[in-house]
Amino acid sequence: MKLTLPKLTEDLDLEPIGYPGLIVRMVLNPGFAAEDAFPWEEIEDLEARAKAREEVLKREPWCSEFYYRLGRIFDAIIVPPGMIDPTTVDDVEEGFDPAEPLELLLPDAKAIYDLWLVEGFDHAIFTWASGQYGRFQAERLAAESKN
Repeated sequence: MKLTLPKLTEDLDLEPIGYPGLIVRMVLNPGFAAEDAFPWEEIEDLEARAKAREEVLKREPWCSEFYYRLGRIFDAIIVPPGMIDPTTVDDVEEGFDPAEPLELLLPDAKAIYDLWLVEGFDHAIFTWASGQYGRFQAERLAAESKN
C-alpha cells in the first residue's frame, strides 16, 4: 500500500539572521520512500559498508547524510527582489522578472548541494532554519496532541 498524504509546509522568514524577506519553505512531514535508502546500507560488513559509502560520496557528494537530511526538509527558497543579481540568472525559468520574488525549488539533496556551492550563499541559512525546523515540528505535535 502507498499513501499519498498532502505535503505540510511552513514558510520561515530569515529576517532574524539578517535576510528580511528571504523565505525558506520547510516540509513538516517529509515521509520516507524506499528509494531514499542509502546504497551502502544493505552491506553487512562494516568495513565494506564504509568503503562503499566513501566511494559513492567521492562520485556524488550530495548523497551524504547531511545533504540528504536538508534535501528532505527544505522544499524551496523564495528570494525577494534585490537579493539576486539578474545578470547571473541564466539557468532559471524563462521570463525571470527581477522585480518579482524568485522561487528556487529544492527537490532533492543534489539541489541543496548545488546551492551550497553557489558563490555568496550563506550556509547559516540552512543551519539556522534547521534549528527552527525542530521548533515547528514540536509545535505541530503539541497541536495534534490537543485534538
